[in-house]
Amino acid sequence: MESFLSKYLTFALLLLTSIALAPLTACAPQGFTVNLRPAENQFEEVVVIAPERSTRNKVALIDVSGVIANADTGGLFGGGANPVSEFAEQLAKAERDDRVKAILIRIDSPGGSVMATEAMFQEAVRFKAKTGKPVVAQMMTTAASGGFFLACAADEVWAYHSTVTGSIGVIMQLVSVKPALDRWGVEATTIASGANKPAGSPLTQLEDAQREVFASLVDEFYAGFVAVVRERRPDLTDDEIATLADGRVLSGQQAQAAGLIDRVGTLRESAARAAELAGLDRANLVRYRRPLTYVGSPYATAPAGAPVGEVEVNLVQLQLDGVTGPTSGFYYLWAPGLLD
Repeated sequence: MESFLSKYLTFALLLLTSIALAPLTACAPQGFTVNLRPAENQFEEVVVIAPERSTRNKVALIDVSGVIANADTGGLFGGGANPVSEFAEQLAKAERDDRVKAILIRIDSPGGSVMATEAMFQEAVRFKAKTGKPVVAQMMTTAASGGFFLACAADEVWAYHSTVTGSIGVIMQLVSVKPALDRWGVEATTIASGANKPAGSPLTQLEDAQREVFASLVDEFYAGFVAVVRERRPDLTDDEIATLADGRVLSGQQAQAAGLIDRVGTLRESAARAAELAGLDRANLVRYRRPLTYVGSPYATAPAGAPVGEVEVNLVQLQLDGVTGPTSGFYYLWAPGLLD
């Protein structure tokens, strides 16, 4: 413990020293790497809810929060966790533990990239098929678009009354600054190997043929989303799905009434339901946690130039999670503040 604290104190001292020296080295690269790797950094288990009568059986609580992306999410100093990697590694830990009889996926996410959402969905489906352990999804503040897509992998989907969910659809956001450049008399020249190669560049305007290319991909990914909803919510008619899949959001109560989710209830109630689906009258609810990043699945990545487990601090370009919008691509995402 003392050694671990000393590392953090050293880190803080180096950070303050670098900030103080920053004006003296304005023309030099301003960054450094501090090694904070502990000897073991795998997920550890902690009991968060214990029944009155002791038991060795467990329900594993796995959190999915924030934007879903197959990339390090960053943070103030960069080098954040990869949501897809974290999810896959926790599922693997629950799979290996014979005392874990079910999992509860707690989702608080507006969704994310199409690929990352699909990857997490398939990991959950694989877990169910391989282990036979029941899976329950508990929606929290937001479980919209990709968050709802992921919840569809569960045997039952729960939400709070005030949960925001739905937003079934795909979005791709493009911005063109060409009209402004034309107004200012600035000419941008693009040399590309094909007519569609520069499609989506902010320095050009999207042509009709290019728009059709992107629209075909949006339609394909949207059809895949709708197919998942149709498979996982078989009581819904095609007309009902078409109405609900227009991108609208619903409250948890509205979603239950519409048939998009199974029940409205609390985290404790959904945890008890997960245990019940596993044939248990009681179980410990456990969470997995670790203090630092760790490469534990094929999805994990490390900050460029920094070995895994080290924190790279760039004093010029701090990464502030949530300040900038998503990069170009296709998204199962509900984020009206960023996509207006």
